[in-house]
Amino acid sequence: PSAGNVHAGGAGVIHRPGADELVIHSIPRVVRHAVLFAAVDNLPVGENIQICAPHQPEPLFAHLQDSEQHYRVETLEVGPVDWRYRITRLA
Repeated sequence: PSAGNVHAGGAGVIHRPGADELVIHSIPRVVRHAVLFAAVDNLPVGENIQICAPHQPEPLFAHLQDSEQHYRVETLEVGPVDWRYRITRLA
Protein backbone atom coordinates (compact mmCIF):
# COMPACT_ATOMS: atom_id res chain seq x y z
CA PRO A 1 0.00 0.00 0.00
CA SER A 2 1.14 3.50 -0.72
CA ALA A 3 1.85 6.14 1.90
CA GLY A 4 -1.28 7.94 2.95
CA ASN A 5 -3.47 4.83 3.04
CA VAL A 6 -5.46 4.43 6.22
CA HIS A 7 -4.76 1.40 8.36
CA ALA A 8 -6.73 0.44 11.44
CA GLY A 9 -4.50 -2.35 12.62
CA GLY A 10 -5.54 -4.26 9.52
CA ALA A 11 -8.88 -5.25 11.06
CA GLY A 12 -11.80 -4.76 8.73
CA VAL A 13 -10.00 -2.57 6.21
CA ILE A 14 -10.48 -3.56 2.58
CA HIS A 15 -7.89 -2.12 0.22
CA ARG A 16 -9.14 -1.20 -3.23
CA PRO A 17 -7.58 1.10 -5.81
CA GLY A 18 -8.34 4.65 -4.76
CA ALA A 19 -10.31 3.82 -1.62
CA ASP A 20 -10.10 2.09 1.72
CA GLU A 21 -13.32 0.71 3.16
CA LEU A 22 -13.68 0.00 6.85
CA VAL A 23 -16.28 -2.76 7.22
CA ILE A 24 -17.66 -2.28 10.72
CA HIS A 25 -19.47 -5.66 10.86
CA SER A 26 -16.12 -7.48 10.66
CA ILE A 27 -14.61 -5.73 13.71
CA PRO A 28 -15.23 -7.19 17.19
CA ARG A 29 -17.77 -5.04 19.07
CA VAL A 30 -15.44 -4.51 22.02
CA VAL A 31 -12.97 -2.51 19.86
CA ARG A 32 -15.29 -1.29 17.09
CA HIS A 33 -15.53 2.38 18.16
CA ALA A 34 -11.81 2.64 18.94
CA VAL A 35 -10.86 1.26 15.50
CA LEU A 36 -13.37 3.49 13.73
CA PHE A 37 -12.32 6.67 15.56
CA ALA A 38 -8.61 5.90 15.02
CA ALA A 39 -9.21 5.39 11.29
CA VAL A 40 -10.82 8.81 10.82
CA ASP A 41 -8.52 10.62 13.28
CA ASN A 42 -5.46 9.38 11.36
CA LEU A 43 -6.68 10.42 7.91
CA PRO A 44 -4.26 12.81 6.23
CA VAL A 45 -5.81 16.09 5.04
CA GLY A 46 -7.46 15.52 1.66
CA GLU A 47 -7.71 11.74 2.08
CA ASN A 48 -10.89 9.75 2.59
CA ILE A 49 -12.11 6.42 3.88
CA GLN A 50 -15.35 4.60 3.20
CA ILE A 51 -17.26 3.20 6.16
CA CYS A 52 -19.68 0.28 5.80
CA ALA A 53 -21.88 -0.25 8.87
CA PRO A 54 -24.93 -2.37 9.74
CA HIS A 55 -26.73 0.81 10.91
CA GLN A 56 -26.32 4.59 10.83
CA PRO A 57 -23.13 5.23 12.87
CA GLU A 58 -24.40 7.92 15.28
CA PRO A 59 -21.35 7.64 17.64
CA LEU A 60 -19.08 8.35 14.66
CA PHE A 61 -21.10 11.39 13.61
CA ALA A 62 -20.95 12.76 17.18
CA HIS A 63 -17.17 12.13 17.26
CA LEU A 64 -16.68 14.00 13.98
CA GLN A 65 -18.83 16.92 15.13
CA ASP A 66 -16.87 17.23 18.40
CA SER A 67 -13.50 16.97 16.65
CA GLU A 68 -11.20 19.94 16.13
CA GLN A 69 -10.58 18.60 12.61
CA HIS A 70 -12.93 19.27 9.70
CA TYR A 71 -14.54 16.43 7.77
CA ARG A 72 -17.00 16.00 4.91
CA VAL A 73 -19.39 13.04 5.17
CA GLU A 74 -21.03 11.77 1.98
CA THR A 75 -23.81 9.18 2.14
CA LEU A 76 -23.25 6.43 -0.43
CA GLU A 77 -25.87 3.85 0.62
CA VAL A 78 -28.71 3.88 3.16
CA GLY A 79 -29.85 0.43 4.36
CA PRO A 80 -31.65 -1.77 4.76
CA VAL A 81 -28.62 -4.07 5.14
CA ASP A 82 -25.61 -1.75 4.81
CA TRP A 83 -25.05 1.94 5.39
CA ARG A 84 -22.02 3.35 3.51
CA TYR A 85 -20.37 6.73 3.97
CA ARG A 86 -17.28 8.40 2.52
CA ILE A 87 -15.48 10.53 5.09
CA THR A 88 -12.92 13.05 3.83
CA ARG A 89 -10.65 15.04 6.12
CA LEU A 90 -10.73 18.68 5.01
CA ALA A 91 -8.44 20.27 7.63
